[in-house]
Amino acid sequence: MTEDELRDRLALDISIIESGLTLLGKEQFIPNAIGTSSFIDLYARDSKGHHVLIELKRSDSAAREAIHEVQKYVEGVKQHLAVRDNEIRVIIASTEWRELLVPFSRFKADTNLAIDGVQIQVKASGEISTTSVSPLDTMQGRYLAPWHELNFYLDKESLNRGLEEYRDCCRTKGIENYVLVILSAPNEPIQSEGQLKRISVLQMLSQANLGNSNPVPEI
Repeated sequence: MTEDELRDRLALDISIIESGLTLLGKEQFIPNAIGTSSFIDLYARDSKGHHVLIELKRSDSAAREAIHEVQKYVEGVKQHLAVRDNEIRVIIASTEWRELLVPFSRFKADTNLAIDGVQIQVKASGEISTTSVSPLDTMQGRYLAPWHELNFYLDKESLNRGLEEYRDCCRTKGIENYVLVILSAPNEPIQSEGQLKRISVLQMLSQANLGNSNPVPEI
């Protein structure tokens, strides 16, 4: 069964993909003012009124293009139909997921779009069935937390006690990678250039004789 034949078969009974869908178009044309125009394999509405864009793939080689095509379809639909991200759902339905699972999982983790994966099984008899695809766990990488804490310690003993409390807290919460920054105050207060200039002027004034005709530097 070719990809076109698979699309035509699913168009006859789109509930094979998901119950509650209503087919609105097959090979639905979506114009695009920027980039190339799009043809969505199956365009549907779900029971809650979302626009559902269904991308079908029949082989590993074709599956490599799925994420790129989905992104293009979504932007085309948003421009053409004036809809928002939360009004759109995407379903990627493929017979092969070996090349598709990793990029699908990454895309699902990064996007605000509602996107689902469907595994299609085509039996020798021509019967079609589907199962839901669970995304892989993805790594977030290093990032800075949107919050921070600042604590002051009077001596080295209280500092070490505070550091150990933070380490215990991270271990309890399962946080393996973290950074604690220790800032040590200087022995002498830090003075700005303006403060130093004012101090210099005051020192000169205190040492000057009343009859000194030298001009006083401006602050």
